[in-house]
Amino acid sequence: MGIDDRKLSPAVLAALTYLPRFNQRLEPVDLTPLIPFLNELLDDLPWWNRDYRVTRVELVLPHEIPDYPGGRLKRFTEVSVPAMLTDGAGHELPFFGRIRFEGDILRRFEAKVGDTVITPALRPAGVQDPHPFGPLLEALMANRHHSTSDLANGAGLSRSTVRWLGSGGLRPHPNLVRHLAEALGLPEADLAAIAGVSEQDYL
Repeated sequence: MGIDDRKLSPAVLAALTYLPRFNQRLEPVDLTPLIPFLNELLDDLPWWNRDYRVTRVELVLPHEIPDYPGGRLKRFTEVSVPAMLTDGAGHELPFFGRIRFEGDILRRFEAKVGDTVITPALRPAGVQDPHPFGPLLEALMANRHHSTSDLANGAGLSRSTVRWLGSGGLRPHPNLVRHLAEALGLPEADLAAIAGVSEQDYL
């Protein structure tokens, strides 16, 4: 089963629909089932850095809310789950899991790590996806107004390497992450998490 169209457990659904900001009479709900649920979704991304785990969550933030306090949720519901990612060394990154569901069926999942949005593969099964770091790198370049030549010069890489990374045709590795992080002005650990480069890759 893919990330989308899976059935949500009653405990997860209760946590995703717990909106005390809009109905203060709601009885408290256990939010901890969202932690393994989010980790399971992230683990289904083949390139996800599994050193980083969701370790705590907060109340969901609805993007679609009841028409009136205590009213029924809309047929399609979308919420963000504020959370924190932690690796084995204790480094933390802010995280939002954006979850769209219909009834008790998951319809879409996106993750936001820091300022970067990551999504599951969109191509059909059997069709290889470009490495997801490609569009993320291009977004970081655009945010900093870096051209291919700018980033190549700043990172000490060839323009063809930067283009290949940007197209998703080249999987990032620690040496590339190190040079790119310096050129982009980002902490290397943060860029490694975004790129799916684990501590094991550094060995």
